[in-house]
Amino acid sequence: MGPAGQNDQPKKGKSSVLWRHLLTLTLCRKMARRRALLLLLAAPALASPPSLQPVTVEARPESLCLRDATIVEAVLGKDADSKSLRAHIGTLGAPAPKSSSTHAELVHAFVVAHRVRAAVGGKLAGGGVEPLRSALRDRGCSFEMGAKTDALYAQLSGRLERECYLVNPERPLVQSLNLEDLRATCDERVLASSGSQKELIDRIYGFQRHCDSLSTAIANFQCTTGHAEDELGRRGLSKLGSKEELFQRLSDVISLGANTTKAAPAVCDVASAGPVCIENGKKVLSADAVPKGLLARFSFDDAAGLDTSGKANHMRADTADKLKFGPGIGGRGNAARFVGGSDFAEVPHHPAYLEAGQTFTLEMWVFLRQDSTGDWRVLFQKGRNDGERTPALFLEPLTRGVEFFVSTDDASQPAGERIWSNSFIPLHRWTHVAAVAEGHTLRMYINGLLDCENQTVGSITHNVGPMYVGGHPWRPIGGVDSYIDEVQYHGRALSTDEIQAKASFALGGVEPSFVELGCMGCALHAAQASCRSGYHLCNVRDLFSGGYMLARAMGWATSSSHVWSAEEYAAGGSVNASWGGVGPTAGAGLGLCCLDND
Repeated sequence: MGPAGQNDQPKKGKSSVLWRHLLTLTLCRKMARRRALLLLLAAPALASPPSLQPVTVEARPESLCLRDATIVEAVLGKDADSKSLRAHIGTLGAPAPKSSSTHAELVHAFVVAHRVRAAVGGKLAGGGVEPLRSALRDRGCSFEMGAKTDALYAQLSGRLERECYLVNPERPLVQSLNLEDLRATCDERVLASSGSQKELIDRIYGFQRHCDSLSTAIANFQCTTGHAEDELGRRGLSKLGSKEELFQRLSDVISLGANTTKAAPAVCDVASAGPVCIENGKKVLSADAVPKGLLARFSFDDAAGLDTSGKANHMRADTADKLKFGPGIGGRGNAARFVGGSDFAEVPHHPAYLEAGQTFTLEMWVFLRQDSTGDWRVLFQKGRNDGERTPALFLEPLTRGVEFFVSTDDASQPAGERIWSNSFIPLHRWTHVAAVAEGHTLRMYINGLLDCENQTVGSITHNVGPMYVGGHPWRPIGGVDSYIDEVQYHGRALSTDEIQAKASFALGGVEPSFVELGCMGCALHAAQASCRSGYHLCNVRDLFSGGYMLARAMGWATSSSHVWSAEEYAAGGSVNASWGGVGPTAGAGLGLCCLDND
């Protein structure tokens, strides 16, 4: 039998097309990498055979993801100099490199230009805006319609870098970029495997990069949830969240620590506007010392709206002068009094606020004097309008629930992305509210308890607008009738322990970690299943010891709520062993989870 194509002539038609596809793939696999790459890079410029489509990144990502040196050698030869690299980059429609670019930077720019060229299917003629947009759309990436060529080019090249990281032939993480292979890779690493191609690529990429950095920085570290939780526990950080979130949180703190150490070997844990005394080698903090990372603090104890964070970015006099004051949290000092309507206080923008980036915490105490009004009411917002909401806390129109808003670069949600509380702010009672952003994760704590958590689609964007407390000028009926105290804005994510320590007063002696909300309006078996490891469905003794009181304080339960109990579950629901003896309605009740005894 002779070579293929001599004695085994295929039939005409569809089988011929299929045979030609198989032959092409077979030959490409047998060819040397250099020759295969040359054919691929030349493909967009050559006329395609009638039965074949131009090769794209998705079709053969491994060919574009070879080492930079391999791609340069394949196209320009082994001894390509900076001049030839720069000239070739210019012919591809890529942004011109800086005149000061090193040879290594030119090599990288050259490779990026070829990857982008293959992704758009040809040269970027006429500025190349539409081909770049089309390539980004194909990958499920959002972008601003007014974005210039350079911005779109950078976004697409960054996305291709991620793709190449996953299918690198020297260290492949996935077999291909097909959804099935991406989902299989997520399953292997115990990651969430739902979502679009873009979401899965970003998830795998982010996790693996964090995993690589942590394995390098921490001795004997392995990419498991247990190792991540142990390392977070040693640093006093929250161990809540998905596997990806744990790794991102740990990676961020390791990276921050490394950078800080390089910049200043002896870093103090606090900042102080006044003196810090040293006695026998020990640090003694002065009275005006403030926690590290604090960007703004308004205690209102001065009855003047002064910023006591050390930034001295005080409330504007024309709004602070209108403030009324009342007793502060716990009867200490003062709190700001807002009477609703157009009442608000304004704080000018400060450059330090932009340091918050993707990670920050906003917290305050609220004493609500008014029930729901049917309108959105502003507790806090940084920004001039609905398009600027990083960060923002609103009261829901028809309940006393709280919504935490941030602005993101997701064009489909111009009013921002948000999470909303399960708890309701009670009337005439001090309530601590803390909103935490950590990367794409948003969390909200009510009275120290983790109330809700979710992921944003886009990345958080900040603004240079003022901060508003108690209302907003563009929302004249959006003022809140309440006392507000101890408004603090941090440029870091406070840990659960830190938040619970601040909120301990609100729970009246009940440990914040004692009770968690399992589910609301759920069946008995769903209530039992809602408790995470380390917690159980509360029994009657747990409820008597403070569980039910806490549920009432958080707004989870009313006097008529049916609260499922462990005794009721043990009896199979055949007996009514709920708190207070109130029977369930249509088999639905409240599931409370209590901490296991040591």
